[in-house]
Amino acid sequence: NTFTQGFESGYGLKMGGVAAPSITKTLNLYGNIVTMSAWIKLNAYGQYEGVLYAGSLGSNTNRDNLYIYPDGELRVYRQAGTNTGTTIYTGYYVPLDTWIHVAYERDGVNQRVFVNHVLISAGINTANLTPVSNVYIGGNRSGGVEIYSKLEFDNVLITLGSNRFS
Repeated sequence: NTFTQGFESGYGLKMGGVAAPSITKTLNLYGNIVTMSAWIKLNAYGQYEGVLYAGSLGSNTNRDNLYIYPDGELRVYRQAGTNTGTTIYTGYYVPLDTWIHVAYERDGVNQRVFVNHVLISAGINTANLTPVSNVYIGGNRSGGVEIYSKLEFDNVLITLGSNRFS
């Protein structure tokens, strides 16, 4: 992981790819209300790119994962315990070499995905997150395997609570 020219703060963080660890912070997520947002820049298509992830990293755990599919589509993956996970297809394709602002919000009943402050996807999400969980920046999990990101990040914000939305 290296520092690079950021979008807002002057310096951003460029994730190193396959062997580079994601950034992890343990948070108390009681209430299942969390908002995660960041400026990101995608430099190439072709692999899963973890953006922001809340919940436990183990198999059969409760977690929400905002990620970029190899074709560039921004998606959310929701795992609720041992149940089969649910993928939310936003239909938004992340442009290459362009800073965009992404946000994922869940308020205990609903979940929303925003790009550049515009709502692009919404749905119901009442499943619990594991109460004491980790939030990962640049981490992703697919088929039980940790996948690391090569995204560039700036101005990452994780809030225990939901933003005002109307």
